Amino acid sequence: MGINAILDSLNRIAMTYCIIALDLDGTLLDKQKKILPESLTALALARQQGVKVLIATGRQHSAIHPFYQALDLDTPAICCNGTYLYDYQHKQTSQANPLTAAQAKNVLTLLGEYGIHGLMYADDGMLYQEPTGHVIRTQVWGETLLPHQHPTFLHVDNLLNAADRVQNIWKFALSHSDTQALDNFVNRVMAEFGLTCECS
Repeated sequence: MGINAILDSLNRIAMTYCIIALDLDGTLLDKQKKILPESLTALALARQQGVKVLIATGRQHSAIHPFYQALDLDTPAICCNGTYLYDYQHKQTSQANPLTAAQAKNVLTLLGEYGIHGLMYADDGMLYQEPTGHVIRTQVWGETLLPHQHPTFLHVDNLLNAADRVQNIWKFALSHSDTQALDNFVNRVMAEFGLTCECS
């Protein structure tokens, strides 16, 4: 598509849309976790037309930073599947709906029962007991970024104890080779604790 066709499309969009909300993984990012140059151009043109662009993702704000900067955004990001908004301009969260410490401890106790390792998204970082494949892959990716863009990981001896030391617990990310165990865990979390789970 040529630049004139893109501009024409954006003019039509600007007349009807005020916001473009984008997921990152599997949407804006390619398999190498990069934003295509064409996407950067199209989104910059949309912003020139007055359209607000924002990120809506399952990621925690420390893992969004490089993309936020690449897009040169001034809007808040919707983080951790809508658990909170993060304002990069003021470096603060708003409209937050974190898990309670009791909810988090219930989840962590059940994780132990199933032998599933989790990544606890809390405050400004991601806490883990065991370096799962997800943790290792994300850490390796983070090392490719500028130092101020590295996502924050913290290894802890015990996530249950760590749950008492943080202010906000946003969500858990889990991985396990036994998908049936994950399914059983998810079903119990939803039935017993009334929490929402998403599988991807």
